[in-house]
Amino acid sequence: SDVMINMLQTDSFSGSMQEFLYANNLVITGSWLPYEVLDNEGIFYYKIDDIYELKDKLMVILSNLNKENAIKNQQIIYSLSSWEANIKEWMEVYHLE
Repeated sequence: SDVMINMLQTDSFSGSMQEFLYANNLVITGSWLPYEVLDNEGIFYYKIDDIYELKDKLMVILSNLNKENAIKNQQIIYSLSSWEANIKEWMEVYHLE
C-alpha cells in the first residue's frame, strides 16, 4: 500500500497507523484525532478536518505520489514504539527493575 486512510471518530495511537508510517507509506488522518505526539516528533503525515476533504486530498497525493518526506518516519516511529525505546518503562510498570 502507498496510502493509508485513518478517519476514525476516536483513536489512541493506532498500532496499524504506526506500522504504515514505519513502512514509509503516506497517511491521511483526521485532525481531531489525538496525535500530538506524532506532531511533536516531526512525523510526516496528512491531516484533514472533515471527511468531505478526503477525495481532494487523495487526488493531490496520488497525482504526485512522493514518499520522500515520509522516509524520516521510520526512525521516529522506532524511537517511540520499539522494544528498546519502551522496555525500561514497561519494567517499571511491572516492578521488574
